[in-house]
Amino acid sequence: MSDLIEKKMRKINSSPKRLSESKKKLLVLDMDETLIHSSPIKLSENYIFRVFGFFVYERPYLQEFLKNISEYYSLGIWSAGADNYVAKIIDKIIPPYISLDFVWGRSKCVPELKSLFKVRTDNFSYMKELRTLEKFGYNLKDIVLVDDSRKIRLINPKNSMVISPFTGEEDDKELIRLENFLLSIRKEENFQKIDFSEWELKVFL
Repeated sequence: MSDLIEKKMRKINSSPKRLSESKKKLLVLDMDETLIHSSPIKLSENYIFRVFGFFVYERPYLQEFLKNISEYYSLGIWSAGADNYVAKIIDKIIPPYISLDFVWGRSKCVPELKSLFKVRTDNFSYMKELRTLEKFGYNLKDIVLVDDSRKIRLINPKNSMVISPFTGEEDDKELIRLENFLLSIRKEENFQKIDFSEWELKVFL
């Protein structure tokens, strides 16, 4: 694990209060099939690196998206992937000039037996409860979670939006649409009053 990722993970784990003192809204991003796609087989020569035997493909427009959206939102990463897997990938895809409030992996998810909401990972299920962030000083009215799993809305119906899964397509434009939508709502006072269920219908390329 790189010093950069270790520092980010220690920071969120060691502080009981909100890490970002800015007035920006918090954008929480899933990783697999949202920002990247990992495949056990080579889909094309456009993979950015390999990790634990997987070929990792970066979603088109990711770097532009991160640069543009970080001007208006605080950013956090929350994945159901194993912590060391998440750390290695985030270290590669997030440039040094992008500040992250936190990088969370599977250890910050709630196991299946403790929740009705399930996200399949290997032979187990894990879920992401945004209310966990309240312990760190965040307010749910200022948070939106972006994930490729529609099940995410079962536990976070007022704070989550679903994007199409990325599976390596080179002509994918989902992050362009997502950026346009997020910029259009950035000044909203309460994100919990926004209907995220069909956000795709509210934005045009």
